[in-house]
Amino acid sequence: MLTRRSLLTGLGSILAANLLASCQNNHPGIVISLLKNSIPAQLLTKFRQKEDQDRLIDFQIQTNLESLWELLLNQEATLLTLGDTWLESAITQNLIQPLTQEELSNWSQLPKQYQNLVTRNSLGYLSTNGKIWGAPYRWGTVMIAYRSDYLGRLGITPTDWGDLWREELRDRLSLPNAPREVIGLTLKKLGYSYNQENLATIPQLKPELERLHQQVKFYSSDSYLQPLIIGDTWLAVGWSTDIIPLAKSYSKIAAVIPSSGTSLWVDVWVKAARENPPEAKIIKQWIDFCWQPQVAEAITRLTNAASPMIVNNQSLAKQIDNPLVVVDSDILNRSEFLLPLSPETLQQYRHLWETVFT
Repeated sequence: MLTRRSLLTGLGSILAANLLASCQNNHPGIVISLLKNSIPAQLLTKFRQKEDQDRLIDFQIQTNLESLWELLLNQEATLLTLGDTWLESAITQNLIQPLTQEELSNWSQLPKQYQNLVTRNSLGYLSTNGKIWGAPYRWGTVMIAYRSDYLGRLGITPTDWGDLWREELRDRLSLPNAPREVIGLTLKKLGYSYNQENLATIPQLKPELERLHQQVKFYSSDSYLQPLIIGDTWLAVGWSTDIIPLAKSYSKIAAVIPSSGTSLWVDVWVKAARENPPEAKIIKQWIDFCWQPQVAEAITRLTNAASPMIVNNQSLAKQIDNPLVVVDSDILNRSEFLLPLSPETLQQYRHLWETVFT
């Protein structure tokens, strides 16, 4: 189970040469590998100018989280973007090393819920006595995209997960091929947590999933929006960084974050397990840079996702005024990170998925 997407099913492009330093310089510096579009290009330029580190940093852009995971497996970068749902595997496989307080001088400014998310024990589980395994710098949601033209004719404006079960939408849904997301949103509809333990205690869960399955025309974690674009499906569930730019490009596609809460994903900086390079201070400089208020604002305005540093900054949130990115605080309080589950509970999720959806 490994991407923001493929981890849930069981789970580049390089900027212009005048922006990124080439590995051909044979310098002893560090490689920072990041997810495409997760940091605006102008911020990379600004950091280089600010720190005067052209000869010491090789920024490498990867198009997806799977590529970054491969780099981590091969220890081919010093600092990398990793999705929060990959942390457990990275920790237990000894692929990353903890970050120290000295490398995180602005740690106290990070909202508590994000501190808790990356503070884990050696098994990858959340622990107040654990070590810090990542530095969160961007987060988003799972949301609903829908065809406002088709649903408008039916007098339907989706607001919450329960709308997926409406009879008028039978055979008109596209959902991710992701057990934690699909079972999780059903749990949320029933008033439970995405991280619910012991599914056997919820007898109504399987019948609800069977009803939902009858609504679905298409399952995919990569191509779930194409049927929506052509009108083959009328409603889709997916990740905010996919849906927000789509809604900007297609006037007939609208989006909403379910009012009862949703699942949250987070991009974090992790440090590869290999020995620290001589320029390890650059790691501190880069993480501190990403957490600065002006940089946090730029990330939030320009990447279709939000910096965690704006969560408690209401004045900045109001200035940005994008409810699909800067989520309403009440909805955010009802939303959840997907946390590691026990092996027994994961087996229950897999069995339920295979029983209902395959």
